[in-house]
Amino acid sequence: MVLAGVFLSTAGNAQESGLENIKYGVKGGLTIGKLSTNFDEVVEQYFPVGVAETYTENSAVGFAVGGYVETQIAPNLSAELDTFIVQKNGKVEVEVPDYNFKYESDIKLTYLEIAPTIKYSVSNFYVLGGPFLAYILSAKYDETVTVSGVSTSDSGDIEDISSLDYGLTFGVGMTYGKFLAEIRFDLGLKDIDDATTDNVEEEVKTRALYMMAGYTF
Repeated sequence: MVLAGVFLSTAGNAQESGLENIKYGVKGGLTIGKLSTNFDEVVEQYFPVGVAETYTENSAVGFAVGGYVETQIAPNLSAELDTFIVQKNGKVEVEVPDYNFKYESDIKLTYLEIAPTIKYSVSNFYVLGGPFLAYILSAKYDETVTVSGVSTSDSGDIEDISSLDYGLTFGVGMTYGKFLAEIRFDLGLKDIDDATTDNVEEEVKTRALYMMAGYTF
């Protein structure tokens, strides 16, 4: 990635010149994830024309924990490389009143993510942005199907999911001494669902809001 190259080149130059402008630390907190899908089109394949069904995408809470390294490249401007283990979870729900049918699924996606960003700071406040690349560590589902008031549940690993995700990340934050607070948003651009249902190619993209605290060593 271009930003990663900028970061590594700048950090190398800083070390060679003896400048002590490299910082590193840890970050962690909660994520609120939501999956952007085309499952409404998939659901339509299972019921006759004219049958009303409701498809809903809901958010789900997860976590993010990791570390970062940062080097200044200009006044008020720095390059930062974040590495996280992060959950980008979501919930989907389908209701078909005419059939007394309800389907609920909790989807839990855990990634190892790297995000090289450019960071602009003014006083104790900053904004940052850049790309992210994530490798799937775990993909699980926990679903419940209810028909006429009778429910059955199932859980397991999700098949047909891409091992990689990528997209853009944006954030704002503030520092107080060695401590920081940060909010950022990951916008997934890759379709991570490799499955096809009844000639409809399923599509899933990740979305995640991070709310984190951190410490700089």
